[in-house]
Parts: sequence; structure tokens; C-alpha cells
Amino acid sequence: MEPAGSPHASSGDGPAAGSAGAALASVRERMASVRGRMAELRGARPPRQADARRARMIADGLLRVVVLVALIVGSGFAIGYAVGYPLRQLDLGGPPAVVLDQPALAGSFDPALALVRLEDMPKGWQVGDPVLNSFALVGASYCGQSAEVDGQLGDRLTAAFSDPQNAAVVVSEVVRVRRQQDAGGYVREVSSTLDGCPNGRFFRVEGDKRVEVQIIDNRDRQPVEDYDSRLLRPVAGGPVQIVTYFQVGDAIVAIAYNGPPNPPKELLHNVEKEILYRVAPKQFSRSTKVSGATGVPDQTSTTQADAAGLSPTSSPPAPPTPPQTEAPTPTFSAPTTTRAKRSNLGAPNAAGTAPR
Repeated sequence: MEPAGSPHASSGDGPAAGSAGAALASVRERMASVRGRMAELRGARPPRQADARRARMIADGLLRVVVLVALIVGSGFAIGYAVGYPLRQLDLGGPPAVVLDQPALAGSFDPALALVRLEDMPKGWQVGDPVLNSFALVGASYCGQSAEVDGQLGDRLTAAFSDPQNAAVVVSEVVRVRRQQDAGGYVREVSSTLDGCPNGRFFRVEGDKRVEVQIIDNRDRQPVEDYDSRLLRPVAGGPVQIVTYFQVGDAIVAIAYNGPPNPPKELLHNVEKEILYRVAPKQFSRSTKVSGATGVPDQTSTTQADAAGLSPTSSPPAPPTPPQTEAPTPTFSAPTTTRAKRSNLGAPNAAGTAPR
């Protein structure tokens, strides 16, 4: 019998050892396979799949940025259009007012040139009743106050015109003063008086009635500095009045419209420009001459200023109307409402009696 420690003692165990090694290798492969499946279950991806996923995330982010920018630009455009559209509908007036060289204009023209002429008026207007020439504008009382005329030289000059078809009148007045500063001071004082009317309203007396009148700023197309224009609109409806004052050198120029609401917007604007063409040709030039305009004899008249005479707070008589076989068709559009908008601005009264 051989000793237990001899080599021959373990020869009988060889096949068993090989079988155990194969089993161990099989177990290791199975464990690796299990680990791989567990990694897949945890979301592991091969390198190429991970790159594709990263590219998709970047593309999605860029798309979101593009959509956000498009929304911002689109919203800005919509808001700009919504705000800009009503602004485009506003009448913001014409060019800025011209600053006249008042010292140079003082004494440089005949004051009669600053009166409205028949040729300045639209077709259909005619010389008004002489009684309208007593319709005083310069020195009139507004809201219970009168601006002072300092250093008046000579008589006031007046002219009046009527539109029988629309029962409208326009009165023109010019007063020359000693210094050009006095003319500018008067216009500014009138503006201050009108701005000071409480709530932009006052009462005037028409016959035996007290009529409430709203004063509305009418200076949206101011041709020159040292200028004021106001619309007087009865709160209960009826004829309106537009009164304009401006300075040209040492002259105070006043113009009043009295008639139906909604007169042509260009009526007084064109009249003012015609006056400025005559008295300040160096600063106002006529680009084109209106075809068909013909010279008409000057209808200027001189009337001694009378403090007790009619004023813009006194209604002038209606213009004379020639005999007609049928009633004329007014050319002015009818007002859309008889209720005046609220305004804090004041305006003179060209056709009512003195306010109380």
C-alpha cells in the first residue's frame, strides 16, 4: 500500500477537478449575462444610442427657443399694430406753428390787409349785413372777464360775410395798438381768461334764456404762435361758435364763425392763411394760386369801437336770406350728438349775450 502523500494518491481526483472548473466558468458567464441584463434594465445604452439621444435633446431645445422667439416677435407686432392703429386715426394737426418776426412786422403793413375778404371765402358766401360789423370781438367779455386792450390806435376795422344756404356768418376784426408787445399781451390774456373758465363752461343769455355753453380747444391746426382759437358748443345743442385771435406785428386779428355745427374744417384755416399771405409774405408764401379766384373790391369798413356794442357773448342777427321758392339744402353735415364732451379748456363766445 502506498503512502497517502505520494503522487499516485491524487491521480484518482483529476476528472472531478476538471468538472468543477467548467462549472465555475459557467457560473461566471451566467453572472455576466445577468449583470448585462440588469444594466439594460437600468437604462444603459450603447455609445451610439446615447449620442443619438443627446442630439435629439439639443434639437428639441433649439426648437423651443425658435418657437419662443416667434411668439415674442408676433406678440410685439400685434401689440404695436393695436396701439398704432388708433393713433393713425388721430388728427394730429398740420405742421408746427410759425414764429412770426413780430417786431419786424409791426407797422409794416396796412391793417386792412389783415381783414377777411370775400375772395378768401368759399363759393356761396356773400358780403354780410352791415349790422354784423357792430359785432365786437376785441375787448369782449368771456366767463365774466374782459381782456384789456392797451394803446389802441384809431378805429377798429371790421368785415362780415354770410352763407345764406347754411345760415352761417363770419365776422372779421382788426385792432392796431401802439406796441407789438401790447398785441401779444392781449392774445395771451384772452387765452388765460378762457383757460380759467370753471370746468370749461359758462352761461350766456340769449333773449330771455340762460344757455350753458361748453368751451373746447380748437388749436389743433395753429398756423402761428401768439394764437388762440376756441369752439363754443351749447350743451343742449344748436348753433356753434368758433372764435380765433392772433397777433401780427402791432395788430390784433380776430375772426368769428357763427352757424351750424360741423363747418368745413378748412373754412377758417384757409381764411387765416390768406391773411398771413398778405401781411407776412416773407414767412408765408403761396405755393399755388387757386384757379378761378378773382379780385373782389375790398369790403372793409371802419367802426368806432363801442364798449356797449355787441360782443362774442351777444348773438348777432341772422344773415339776410334772399327770397327762394323752396328751402335750400344745407351743405354742412349734421352733428352726430347734441351732448358736448367734457373739456377743461375755455373758449370765447361769438354769438351769445354776456354771461352772468
